[in-house]
Amino acid sequence: MLSLQGWKCLVLGGGGFIGLNLCQALHACGAFVRVYDRGDRKDALPDAVEWRSGDFSDLQRLDDAVRGCDAVFHLISQIPPRIAADGPIASLMLPDIDGTAHLLDICHRRG
Repeated sequence: MLSLQGWKCLVLGGGGFIGLNLCQALHACGAFVRVYDRGDRKDALPDAVEWRSGDFSDLQRLDDAVRGCDAVFHLISQIPPRIAADGPIASLMLPDIDGTAHLLDICHRRG
């Protein structure tokens, strides 16, 4: 099993199906796990997982969530999967692209 002892990992969208499973796997590998999600599914995760609620468009809260993390897993979306599947080209014009650009800038500034 991979050891992530001492790693600080942020999972954006950690309340979704993939995110919850990723959080559990990271925790099992010894990582400190922080979740940033607009929902409230922390009851589905180990108590040691830190949950932060917020919207992907809230850049100050997003910046605070990234602070101190070694790795960021970007699974968050403002577009419901059904809509993205129905019109993937049109969904590129929505806020996810802008949000991802801001996230990359934050990660760059935070090292």
